[in-house]
Amino acid sequence: MSFDEDIEREMNEKGLNAPKLTVKILEGKIAREMYYQFPSTQTTVCLLILDNGYSVVGESSPASPSNFDASIGKRVARQHAFSKMWPLCGFALRQELHIAKQVLSRGNRKPNKAQTPSDGYHPTAT
Repeated sequence: MSFDEDIEREMNEKGLNAPKLTVKILEGKIAREMYYQFPSTQTTVCLLILDNGYSVVGESSPASPSNFDASIGKRVARQHAFSKMWPLCGFALRQELHIAKQVLSRGNRKPNKAQTPSDGYHPTAT
């Protein structure tokens, strides 16, 4: 079990079930992954292309060239790219929750003129 999965399990055991990201959710956001090893080097790069088209890059290089293994390099590079998804997706989830809270708190109040569709206010055509 990975560290992330262990934390997820512990949160569930403690009843911390508010909206949150999970390894499964993040994995589901990956549309494609590509790898590249630079010629004559031990540097491997992983490019994760997310379902919205955004790209995240991770890399790996062993300190000692004699420790290079291509499959390990790919795994390390992917993990580095994957770890960059947490703050990106965390921000996106927090923004969704923020907008939902704003919409709910408005109730039947009329929006002010400064609000736009990007604020979560969508006027209906009359």
